[in-house]
Amino acid sequence: MHSAFLYHARNAGLDMGIVNPSMLQIYDDIEPEMLQRVEDVILDRDEEATDRLIAKAQQVAEAVSAAKQAATTPVSPGSDGASAGARERLVQALVKGKGDSLREDVMEMLAELGGAVDVIEGPLMDGMKRVGEYFGDGRMFLPQVIKSAKIMRDAVEILKPYMESSGDASALARPRVVIATVKGDVHDIGKNITAIVLSCNGFDVTDLGVMVPKETILAKAEEIKADFIAVSGLITPSLYQMEELCREMSSRGMATPLFVGGATASALHTAVKLAPLYDHVYYGSDASDSAVKFKSYMIDAEAFEVEQHAIQQKLRQQYSAASAARSASVAPTALTEAPSDSSTASTVTTPEVSAAPSAAPVASTSSAASSVASALGFSADTFLRGKVFSDFPVGEISPEELLQYFDWKMFNAVWGIKTEDSSLRADAEHMLRHLIDENALHVRLGLHFEMARSERDADGLDWIVTETGRRLPMLRQTSGKRLSLADFLPFDESAFPSQLGYFAVAVTSDSGHDSCNCPECKMDYEPMLLRSIKVTLAEAASSWVDARLKAELRSSDEFDAANRALKDKVKIVKPAAGYSSCPDHSLKADILAAIPDSEQLGIGFTETFAMTPDASICAFVFAHPDASYPDIRELPEHILKLYAAARHFTEEQFRIFLGHLCSGSGE
Repeated sequence: MHSAFLYHARNAGLDMGIVNPSMLQIYDDIEPEMLQRVEDVILDRDEEATDRLIAKAQQVAEAVSAAKQAATTPVSPGSDGASAGARERLVQALVKGKGDSLREDVMEMLAELGGAVDVIEGPLMDGMKRVGEYFGDGRMFLPQVIKSAKIMRDAVEILKPYMESSGDASALARPRVVIATVKGDVHDIGKNITAIVLSCNGFDVTDLGVMVPKETILAKAEEIKADFIAVSGLITPSLYQMEELCREMSSRGMATPLFVGGATASALHTAVKLAPLYDHVYYGSDASDSAVKFKSYMIDAEAFEVEQHAIQQKLRQQYSAASAARSASVAPTALTEAPSDSSTASTVTTPEVSAAPSAAPVASTSSAASSVASALGFSADTFLRGKVFSDFPVGEISPEELLQYFDWKMFNAVWGIKTEDSSLRADAEHMLRHLIDENALHVRLGLHFEMARSERDADGLDWIVTETGRRLPMLRQTSGKRLSLADFLPFDESAFPSQLGYFAVAVTSDSGHDSCNCPECKMDYEPMLLRSIKVTLAEAASSWVDARLKAELRSSDEFDAANRALKDKVKIVKPAAGYSSCPDHSLKADILAAIPDSEQLGIGFTETFAMTPDASICAFVFAHPDASYPDIRELPEHILKLYAAARHFTEEQFRIFLGHLCSGSGE
């Protein structure tokens, strides 16, 4: 009844429900008569529906009782589907993700149909189409789809020798897709999921993996005569790479549809930043949405483009109106007003990003500092004084200690599912326990604090200044509350009265799944399961740090009489570099540079500061009663250029790390 109810409720618009996952099953697996009786009751079809369901329930109870009595009776070899034909067994193998008799059934169908391509285009594609339909309708979860894709690959592998010997390999005529994670980005879980779902929907997918330059993407697309190109990215510098890809495709006069996706992409960014560069670029919000749009394009490309262009035009108009309204609401200040001349402060010429303390001159005045603190209402008595928090020197922490913080909702989100799949959780718990028992899971963590304050320079740019001389510029909102992370440290020239923290964690494993980076392995169920466990475990380590700091806050002896009242008011935030409150990914290097012995964490960076291993976090730590995560999404270009000059960015680095924030106002 739960499964039937959720099926109909989802179609009616249900967004969330609290259920017992052990009582859910695939909708189409419900015995037809039982399904009809159940739906008669749920949908209130007639007055006798309840009586019929009770009668059916009694039959089921009697059958269960009889089955228990016969539990010791040997099962005949022909049971459990063995009597079904090879064609249907192949379809069921794909739907169930189980291939106990896969080779035998494939070979039987090969003998019956006479050609390997006929087997692929016949029963195997029939099974994958059914999987695609079930997934699109919400009758199958993603983990089941991945298992189905593995069975499909195994079946094709069995048939490959027969395709090559007969010359049939070129006879497959499915729409061709080139998919990749863009240059500088190592994240590919979402991309892998999309590739699997597209495969289940009849597309021939060529996965180029991660950190793929635009030239490689386009060369492969030309080589295989791709019908579609799809790219993904998680970090904001990937948006710049997508823009570069659009420019290149436009300069080549291409018309191949380009689909973009990933956590950093959006329909708005696609409409405002990408569509003006390339007339055939579209946004896929997730794997299922992308598959639907790919199919819609195949059915009627012209109608699809007309519809999408209209949607993009509407988004651009809404964006322009919202930007104008925001600009009108921003009160002029020294920071928000554009410079009247071409001063060197707004040009970017220095050649590299430095993780060392900046030597840029900072002219601070107590009046400027006071005006900021007064405007925000963060008086001196709201800041913690003294060394309240202690360091956690870089080292390993037991995964066992983190299990109480393991967030299964986040784990499900990594897989793109909203409701818990009991089978997926059982598999994850089994793998997690095995890795812990084998001491094959490693969580390396470092936490360091130093005294710090904030100040504002002559151009109105905010800086965090530490007792060790480290200087870090911070961006500020130009609308709303106009907050900056710098506000959570005292604006005080005379002392270093409050702590700033640096936090980093990396999760790795000794599993063989970590050693292979080929797309085929990364798209298999177990490697994806392992990676989702590690990503969630990294967040569990972050929650562990929260609990540790809160415990220290409660037990600290460093409070004087004036600050003792803060114990129950202080909030702890850990803004990660690259997210909206701290949108500069290059600050990850500064965070690691501030943590003693951080090289032992094993964290590396790509050229755009994507982290390896991908289950890693680099973040600041602030503690203040008003601490929050100020959302910084759009800033005038002259402000961003001031920041870029302070960070020693080149022009290209300015576009890569800050271009997505540029509103174009104030020029």
